[in-house]
Amino acid sequence: TSPQLTMSGTAQPGSNASLNKVVWFSDRGPSGTATGTSSWQAAMDLTGFAGAHKIVFNAYDSKNNIVTKTIDLSYVPSSKVSITNGSS
Repeated sequence: TSPQLTMSGTAQPGSNASLNKVVWFSDRGPSGTATGTSSWQAAMDLTGFAGAHKIVFNAYDSKNNIVTKTIDLSYVPSSKVSITNGSS
C-alpha cells in the first residue's frame, strides 16, 4: 500500500459569490484539485517524497477571489506524518 496523506478543510466564498474550486500543490511537485468546494478533501501519494513539504491550498470563488493557506509537514517512511504549523 502506498503511503497516502488525506487532507481536508472548509472554504467560504467572498460576498455574493460561489466557491468554484480548491487546488493544492507541494513545493516538492505533487499537486491536484480537491473533491468538493465549501467542504473539500484531497489525497497525496507520498511514495518517493520522504522529508519536509510545504503544501499550499488555493480556494477560488466566482468573482476571481483567491484565498491561500499553507501547511508545513514532514514525512518519514514507516512513521506518521506530522504537521508542524499552519499559516495564512
